[in-house]
Amino acid sequence: MTKEDQTVLGNILRILRFINDLSIKDVCEKLKLKQSYVCSIEKGREPFSMAKLQDFASLYNIPSDNIIYISQVTKKLNLTRMQQIKLILEYYLFVENEKEKNVQNTI
Repeated sequence: MTKEDQTVLGNILRILRFINDLSIKDVCEKLKLKQSYVCSIEKGREPFSMAKLQDFASLYNIPSDNIIYISQVTKKLNLTRMQQIKLILEYYLFVENEKEKNVQNTI
């Protein structure tokens, strides 16, 4: 993973934390990590493994593959932070709409 990839992924993880209304303290407690480590990941200063990405993904209820895809789109299109937020929110809305459709189809 390049430094740029780290930075983009870290920013995506920070946005996901905000969207899920979690503080850094909450994340640290749930994932049993130090606050300085989580801060460093979110700022793109600290490399992390795919296993760690999976931990974050599980906490934020989003597949890790989708986090990677969002980060690739962000990087390729050079999205601003607001555009990243919009993209992630649209993803969550899409998932919720699909869940609702599935529920309605089973009724």
